[in-house]
Amino acid sequence: MLCGVDELRVFALCFTTVLASELGDKTQLAILALSLRGDKAQVLAGSILAFSVVNGLSSALGFLLYKLLPLKALRVAAGAAFVLAGLIGLVRGLRSRPSGIVEEPARPGRSSFVDSLALVGLAELGDKTQLATVGFSATTGLAFVVALAAISALSLMAAATCLLGSRLAGKIGGFRANLISYMMFMVVGVVMLLWPSW
Repeated sequence: MLCGVDELRVFALCFTTVLASELGDKTQLAILALSLRGDKAQVLAGSILAFSVVNGLSSALGFLLYKLLPLKALRVAAGAAFVLAGLIGLVRGLRSRPSGIVEEPARPGRSSFVDSLALVGLAELGDKTQLATVGFSATTGLAFVVALAAISALSLMAAATCLLGSRLAGKIGGFRANLISYMMFMVVGVVMLLWPSW
């Protein structure tokens, strides 16, 4: 059993690997899109809960999940869900804007928490951070340390991304922020479908 310095080393290596692998990743883009149109605190809370659930389970049971479910199928399902969510939101957004009305700032949605929990959780399934969590856990036997490192790194990235989304949404207006967020979902979904190893 590893202890002390080895646990800190595993934590630091896992934290750094997960944080670096998420920068510019589809999960970060999803959080940015959600924070453009929803309540930032709810988006952050939903994202952190999604990271906790997905990476906690990945650390404990991820290797079994990885063996049972083909990775390509997980990514295709996630990509299709992102495209569908983007299309539905875009169509609803375009239909709901009456012409000649001045834009209002984006209003926090009651479902920002649920949206981020579901979409971030889905984006993380089969993602490289999930695989890294499984790998670190399987090779070190330190499931709790690995899960804590992964969740900490992802939470830091989500908080920084929500701050960026908050600043952008204030500058571009509510209607445009919504349209951009839905288009970003569609782009992420298309990328997941065309390049499943992304």
